[in-house]
Amino acid sequence: MKKTFLIVCTCLFSFLSFSQTEKNIIYQDKYGIQISEETFLQYDKVKNYIVKTENDNTITNKITPRLGFSQLNNNQLNIIHSKLKKLIGNEFNPKKNIAIHTFNKERKALKKAINNKQYWDYIKYTNTTNEKYQSFLVISKNSKEVKSKKRKVYIDNENFILNTFFSKSIFDINHIIIKPDGKLYTFYGNPDILMALDSLFL
Repeated sequence: MKKTFLIVCTCLFSFLSFSQTEKNIIYQDKYGIQISEETFLQYDKVKNYIVKTENDNTITNKITPRLGFSQLNNNQLNIIHSKLKKLIGNEFNPKKNIAIHTFNKERKALKKAINNKQYWDYIKYTNTTNEKYQSFLVISKNSKEVKSKKRKVYIDNENFILNTFFSKSIFDINHIIIKPDGKLYTFYGNPDILMALDSLFL
């Protein structure tokens, strides 16, 4: 009986090991088109991240852009402005470019941002239009950090930004640019805010 049990366990283990090693690995670009592993490994880690999905037969690794863009209509823009006005207060000016950096649980990156004025207050980005961005640090309602108007740190007690823009994000740090004309840029992940801003502005 014991011998039979060992044989069954050995066969089962061999079957499971065989099943796991036999999965087909697929690599896809941002459009979902299959590419070679060599091409896949050359992806830009600053502007993209990898989404991995798995089923019984296949493991799929897809290159996914960190940067997203959408054009808000007037109604959507007014709703977002109203929510941000409630969150930030009188410092929020809907007529200016707004940069918001959200933190969920990443305390180390938040502390770095709080201590670096380049990450908050007004950021003057010298590009073709020499644009200026009013920048705020926003933390989730579950954060242990405290609100600080001086350092532009605000607590989103409704988790409006997280739920509205980043409900599917796998990252604890995300970034938003909102322009007065309704242009909305989102950037997923990356604790280096200046690097994220470079990706957003370019």
